[in-house]
Amino acid sequence: MRYLAVIIALFFVACATNDPYKKMNRLSGLWQTDTGEGILYEEWSKSNNGVMLGKSYMINGADSIVFERVELAKKDSGIYYIPTVKDQNESRPVYFKMISSNDSAFTFENKLHDFPQRIIYRFVTNDSIVARIEGNVKGSLQYLEYFYSRVKK
Repeated sequence: MRYLAVIIALFFVACATNDPYKKMNRLSGLWQTDTGEGILYEEWSKSNNGVMLGKSYMINGADSIVFERVELAKKDSGIYYIPTVKDQNESRPVYFKMISSNDSAFTFENKLHDFPQRIIYRFVTNDSIVARIEGNVKGSLQYLEYFYSRVKK
């Protein structure tokens, strides 16, 4: 019986993915954080072509105010976090390339962008994440952190 437990454990370890793109599926669902100015939502889903789609928004009465739309996409040259923000960068997407990942965090970077230059998602638990944006502003490291909790999967 002990051997069966070992075989089952090895099976699950073998099935665990080392593909950071697949690990980002953990973002799927609806997340929220209180900014002090209201509740900020981040919603992630997987599209039919396998790209993770996200959007960041607040609710004002019956209206949703969308701040940014994001694609997490696997390209030939790497994995990218691609936000499009209305009224910024002429509403064109900005590409941040994944520079590191592990089981609990993903870091994307674009050194040529003004701010942020890095975007980091870190899972604290399966139902809480910290999203951090950071970069150099006039020679000083500046950052903003958002502490999200999962509302639904």
